[in-house]
Amino acid sequence: MIKDIFTSATVAARLEAGPLGSHLDLLATALQKQGYATTTIGAHLREAHAFGCWLREKHQLDEISELMLERYLADLSSQEEPLTPQRRQRITTAVRLLLKHLRQADVIATPPAERLPQTEAQQWLIRYQEYLEKVSGLTSNTYQRYLFFAARLLETLSQQGVIEWSAFTADKITAFLQAEVAPRKGSGPHAPATALRSFLRFLVSQGRLSAGLELAIPPIRRWSQSALPQRLGETEINRLLTFCADQTATGRRNYAMLLLLSHLGLRAKEVAGLQLNDIDWINGNLLARSSKPHCQRILPLPQDVGEALLSYLRNGRPQTTAREVFLSAVAPYRPFKTSQAISVTVKRLLARAGIKRQSAGAHLLRHTAATQMVNRGASFKDVADVLGHQQLQTTGIYAKLDLAALSEVALPWPGGAQ
Repeated sequence: MIKDIFTSATVAARLEAGPLGSHLDLLATALQKQGYATTTIGAHLREAHAFGCWLREKHQLDEISELMLERYLADLSSQEEPLTPQRRQRITTAVRLLLKHLRQADVIATPPAERLPQTEAQQWLIRYQEYLEKVSGLTSNTYQRYLFFAARLLETLSQQGVIEWSAFTADKITAFLQAEVAPRKGSGPHAPATALRSFLRFLVSQGRLSAGLELAIPPIRRWSQSALPQRLGETEINRLLTFCADQTATGRRNYAMLLLLSHLGLRAKEVAGLQLNDIDWINGNLLARSSKPHCQRILPLPQDVGEALLSYLRNGRPQTTAREVFLSAVAPYRPFKTSQAISVTVKRLLARAGIKRQSAGAHLLRHTAATQMVNRGASFKDVADVLGHQQLQTTGIYAKLDLAALSEVALPWPGGAQ
């Protein structure tokens, strides 16, 4: 396999005869199956070979580990020729790929996980997470947000992980909340307030705080549906889609994702979680998987969306065992881990297309899909069914989007035009 990577027979022979020769050959095969480019595989093999030569000279080959990698990097850094950050990253990536391959092949053992003693604060965060998951039944995104603010509160009222329970007073809790809320705008202040109120209720239920302390979190006024949701116009959507229609593998993927977001109103997480068997080509529909309870729904598959998906699956999607439809554009080809990755992609595409919005994530396209449905005469019930809203009140914000119709029923200003 090494001979297929390097055009120079001398280089290939040197690596094959090196201390990790047979392992490098198998590593090259594994990386090729994962879709790595030939030049990238060659660079990784060279760095792994150099590491192997250093290890044979300084230590024993059976000592290969992350610790040896750190010593190798330290040794290179001490030499006259400086170790650039790019070279350090290249070495680290190559050796870690080598270690992963050797462990998967049972050549070296997986190091035991080092368990650090948990502080009192960490123990309470673990209990709180279990409570949010098993008792409250919150989704991962929601309880992670709650844990973030709970951890910040404990950090403020702890000394080296030891909680000062006497410091949990109404004054200090209110002061902490004010500091968290101050830099947040719009609906932002609600996140820390809701999370902290939940955490204090949990501590009260566990007997650590006196009942009523959760009332130290004051209600934060929030005007429901006070602002128009941001969305894109027809011209902007067409410009964005045209920008992605470049017939490259990445372009085909992005084009299909944008159609799902802007035409069907899927959430970013639903796009990331879309699997091959969720598409029913015979009946022309797809299953939108939602992390929210009872929100999974079957949606019709428009022809343009179906054609975009088919184009990506046939001519853009890398060969892999993954069942998710959308994969990363560079090797190793993996599914998107979070909805944030979809939003980042959308934000980057909007910037390249010269489209500016204050909120430029994937949800902007979901608002756009709802806007188009409302302006074409769809009922709120139909829009709610497509978007997966559990309450029509949530969909009601789009009642304000048909500005032309609203202007016809608007009452004149008392006393005449101003």
